[in-house]
Amino acid sequence: LAKKKADDEAKAAAKKKADAEAKALAKKKADDEAKAAAKKKADEEAKAAAKKKADDEAKAAAKKEADDEAQAAAKKKADDEAKAAAKKETDDEVKAAAKKKADDEVKTAAKKKADDEAKAAAKKKADDEAKAAAKKKADVKAEAPVTKAVPANGGKTGDDGVAPAVTVAQPTGNGSGTGTGTGTGNGDKGSGGKGGGTGAGNGSGTGTGKGTGTGTGGGGTGTGTGNGTGAGKAGGGPSESAMGAYHRMIHDRFYGRWDQPIGLEKAASDLKVVLKIKIRKDGTIAGREIVTPSGNSQLDESVLNAANKVQQIDPFPAGLAGETYELKIEFKLDQN
Repeated sequence: LAKKKADDEAKAAAKKKADAEAKALAKKKADDEAKAAAKKKADEEAKAAAKKKADDEAKAAAKKEADDEAQAAAKKKADDEAKAAAKKETDDEVKAAAKKKADDEVKTAAKKKADDEAKAAAKKKADDEAKAAAKKKADVKAEAPVTKAVPANGGKTGDDGVAPAVTVAQPTGNGSGTGTGTGTGNGDKGSGGKGGGTGAGNGSGTGTGKGTGTGTGGGGTGTGTGNGTGAGKAGGGPSESAMGAYHRMIHDRFYGRWDQPIGLEKAASDLKVVLKIKIRKDGTIAGREIVTPSGNSQLDESVLNAANKVQQIDPFPAGLAGETYELKIEFKLDQN
């Protein structure tokens, strides 16, 4: 019994020990498996995290690269468009400038041609009128010679602007026709002379009929007798006040159309332009030219433009002889 009890106790102890060892082994195995599973899980999670991080970084890098390329492409496109627009604008400006220059040259050439033709026509007309007047005068002189009358009081000759007393020998008999006579010049001064000529100035007579004509001119009166079948009707020069008013009217008319250039240097206020114009009897402007340029093309051109705008002014004042009249106008900038 004792032995059996001891054996049973030994077996029980051995079994208990074996069970304990088996449990320990099973526990150890379970722990090792748990650790291995945990390690594997951790490794897999780490790998997944690393892969996700790498994928995210790759995506971010790819997106940044795509954005950079898009921005670079957009900038290049904008730069190209800006350059193209600037080039087009420059080309348009160059074309416009070239066209303006060509148009200005054509206008200038046309204006010069027109001015030259107008000058040539005016000169031809003046020459023809001068020839006709000279021929007419020569014909009149051939028909009736002119003799100068001497004043009764024997006054001095040659004083300033004194009109002579002029007598034209009249043909005898009755007849018909026309004739022209003139009497001008500085002659005897005094009163009571033949023809009753007194005063200072130039008098002229033209026309038909028999008789004596008197006229006013140059600030005084003179006498003239027409020759032919009748007496000339006297023509006289305008008074000083009439010519002064006429000159002021011309000055104001041209100055009123003058657009003074702006932006010139202050020194330009010392520049001046002298314009010469030719006026026909009816007030038509027959010619215009700059006889004293300023040296500044902008200022000279502005004066010419003003002159071209004036085509017609008032007719000659009463007593102003001739078919044309010339005078000069000075243009000067209104600057302080």
